[in-house]
Amino acid sequence: MRTICRGVLLAAALAAVLPARALADGMFIPYPDAAALEMEAQRGVIWLREGGAVDLTIQTRYAGAAEDFGWIIPVPDRPVVAEASADFLDQLDWLTAPHFYQDPCYIPCPDWGVDADADGDVGGTEPPDGTVTEWESGTVGVLDYSVISGSDGTALADWLEDNGFVTVAGLEAMLETYADEGAFFFAARVTPGEDLTDGVTPVTLSLPSMEEPTFPMRLTALSAAETIRVALFVIGEEQHAPRNYGYDRVIESRLTLEEYEDNLARLFEDGDNEGFVAQFVGELWWEEEMLLYDMFYPVAEEWNDILYSGLTISRYVGDLATSAMAEDVAFEPDEDLWVSNYFTSPC
Repeated sequence: MRTICRGVLLAAALAAVLPARALADGMFIPYPDAAALEMEAQRGVIWLREGGAVDLTIQTRYAGAAEDFGWIIPVPDRPVVAEASADFLDQLDWLTAPHFYQDPCYIPCPDWGVDADADGDVGGTEPPDGTVTEWESGTVGVLDYSVISGSDGTALADWLEDNGFVTVAGLEAMLETYADEGAFFFAARVTPGEDLTDGVTPVTLSLPSMEEPTFPMRLTALSAAETIRVALFVIGEEQHAPRNYGYDRVIESRLTLEEYEDNLARLFEDGDNEGFVAQFVGELWWEEEMLLYDMFYPVAEEWNDILYSGLTISRYVGDLATSAMAEDVAFEPDEDLWVSNYFTSPC
């Protein structure tokens, strides 16, 4: 059973997703010509449901003209589209981010994690050459969207241009790669008359299955930014770790907020911005439930399926070089990996 070292909370959880000009969870277009676009945060959650179903939830924030916004997310099967709970994403982010305590009678916290360094069935009907199928269209939050698939990159790029999207260099070739894999695409623009004052609507793309838990990242390589900051979560019965990207963790348990930030920056730099840092891997216990209800009551209804369920949460943050995004981020089970997000500091 886990025991948390007690003390006085020094600071709210460190925000894992910092401002960055970039894209991650698919692609924004037009980019990079729209200089006003400023990516502020990107979060992705892969929730492994019973029976093999998967919910892929994505949230992105940026400032810019609503009429310039376009969003493309490739997925391996035809998704069911729904608006995600921004409250749940905020609460999940806060609860699993690093927390810092001042302990007047310092007792070292146990080392929860282990050092880790990893090396790094499509469900569609193949369309005839030169065609795009629009499977559905609708509105989710402030976004008008279509779910499409296509025979090739040229047909998909033409469809996007015909529907008001601005394509960028390299997009057609990347769409070709996904089309060859039988991918479907969530393509969205802001509903006319709506704005992004309250941010981009987070979306959940529910899939009947996924060969392995995977977060779409390859389109991000088309970004003009050198690096992007992204936080990824996997919720399921087992702990998970990236299979095809390296990852590490902050080993020291007695750190201030500033020292933790220095450690995080060093790990990103030592990894040449090609991997992730594990910030929390494990189950939530009654201590976290107390924190959750103290900070956010009433809490998002999604917690009813997580608390006391035996599900684990695996949280990774990356400051990734876009040049290194040759693959989507795939996760695999790792039953030996446990990472605490509690740190103590001297008086």
